[in-house]
Amino acid sequence: MLEQGGFTFEQIAEQLGVSLNVVLGVNSHYQRGRYNTKPKRSSASTSGRTVRRDRGWTYLLVSRCGIVYVGATTDLRQRFRSHNSPTNKGWTRGRHWHLLGAVRFDSRSDAFDQEALLKRSGKARGEWIEKCLPRANRLAERWRLPPEWLRSLTSRAHSLQR
Repeated sequence: MLEQGGFTFEQIAEQLGVSLNVVLGVNSHYQRGRYNTKPKRSSASTSGRTVRRDRGWTYLLVSRCGIVYVGATTDLRQRFRSHNSPTNKGWTRGRHWHLLGAVRFDSRSDAFDQEALLKRSGKARGEWIEKCLPRANRLAERWRLPPEWLRSLTSRAHSLQR
């Protein structure tokens, strides 16, 4: 049924008498090339896991000192680790970064276009920071960051939206 297409996941679940979550899990495995099928899209293996190179992520990092960084990548886990790596030679070196937000795109180019938009438009960046404030609050509690850290991030989000 998955190969033929034209069916919704709900229809497949009903036909097979299983839950929707089972069908979604099978489809995920099928898309990754398990069940002796070829992957539907290009992928690369990174340390035993499959990374889809045709998809992209736009992400928002925040440091302990309140600096916000916007980036895009095809491998979010690896990129996040490289930002926090002591061997990092880029602009983000020397800071401890936390993932504040991430959005997955179906195409790599869409993710990098969104990154460019966020870097150009302070208003769009401020709106995204504001949407991520609940997560920032949880990060502040978890890492015992001072209340000024969250206030600073909130004021930055509001000032960018003007």
